[in-house]
Amino acid sequence: MEALRTRPLPEKIPDTDFVPVSMDKIVQGIRVEHNRFGMGTVLEVTGRIPDLKAKIRFDQYGEKILLLKFAKLRLP
Repeated sequence: MEALRTRPLPEKIPDTDFVPVSMDKIVQGIRVEHNRFGMGTVLEVTGRIPDLKAKIRFDQYGEKILLLKFAKLRLP
């Protein structure tokens, strides 16, 4: 797991090419794509809008907890 945490981040997908979904579409069990971490699976969503947090297991970067009002996620 340590190798996942120290892996350098890839280039960010430009915002003009990356249209995120609204945070109410992010639910446990779905696959999402982050504009920097790539593809991942939502493990858990906690809190209330506008302060929802999601724990996501990214294929290449391991588990991360993201504040959805700042995270840019889209459905693949």
